[in-house]
Amino acid sequence: MSVFAGNVTYPNAGSIRDLLKITPMDRLLVETDAPFLSPQSKRGTQNEPANVVETATFIADFLGKSFEEIDKLTTQMH
Repeated sequence: MSVFAGNVTYPNAGSIRDLLKITPMDRLLVETDAPFLSPQSKRGTQNEPANVVETATFIADFLGKSFEEIDKLTTQMH
């Protein structure tokens, strides 16, 4: 399993995004890591579970997929 939190959205997170590019979709996990690692737009504030939507949206855009596709992939039971 490869776990991605809000820090994947940081401008200097190229190495994290490189890992994201090669992560098999059935091994993708998106989490908040609350109270740490808020997404870039909320950086410097306490992270909370609701922010996982922003992180998943970023990941979807980065991978050229829809949010719905990432949502389904990361919430189904394996």
